[in-house]
Amino acid sequence: KTFRLMEQCVAKENPVYYARNQMIRQYVEEHLTDANLSLNETARVMHYTSTYFGKYFKEQFGCTFQKYVATKRIECAIRYLRQKNMNVQEIALKCGFTNDVTFRSWFIWLWFSVLISVYGHGFEMEFDTSVSARDIHFILFL
Repeated sequence: KTFRLMEQCVAKENPVYYARNQMIRQYVEEHLTDANLSLNETARVMHYTSTYFGKYFKEQFGCTFQKYVATKRIECAIRYLRQKNMNVQEIALKCGFTNDVTFRSWFIWLWFSVLISVYGHGFEMEFDTSVSARDIHFILFL
């Protein structure tokens, strides 16, 4: 068994809402690098109140909007890490984080969430873009 980063947001999607959920995913993907991407703005664009949209999102996507966006941004950052020609600050900004401190905080939180989730469940750690110990050291300490 493997565990991937986005599996933390286990979708509980109702097929009836597939088209709406695809629109939400597309909007997030298109605005992922925008540091101003927020639940409030996305709700407004989708013509919902923030309260309703937050509840709907968590019900359909299995996690909060903020966690979903942060996870997608971390996946973006991991792809840039593979290129090894940018520093952490540049990667953080390029992936939509407001600064490298926010990026590091989310990275640590998500990384340890994964470790806690898989500990003792017989999962083998696997990330879509394979994070190495060197990459983790680079993110945390450089």
